[in-house]
Amino acid sequence: MHPLLRRQLRRIGLGEVDVPATPEAWAAAHGLARYFGSSVKGEAAIDWDDPAARQAFLRVVVADADRLLDVARAALADPPADDPDQGRA
Repeated sequence: MHPLLRRQLRRIGLGEVDVPATPEAWAAAHGLARYFGSSVKGEAAIDWDDPAARQAFLRVVVADADRLLDVARAALADPPADDPDQGRA
């Protein structure tokens, strides 16, 4: 799931009007920098043998996806006037 989330982070970050210089900077500003590492799972400092730790990790990933969807919905609801994709379904 994280490659898709990473791709959307980059896409949204580049599409925002008031974004920092890079998608990575945008993601960091929104608490989503973990998706720009080499491996979200590999960099997670949890005990993978602990079911509760795995569940907590998954809850964080899902919460991040929900926040990203909220950002995407807001961006789609109010696209910049010069957006080339404006009006496309």
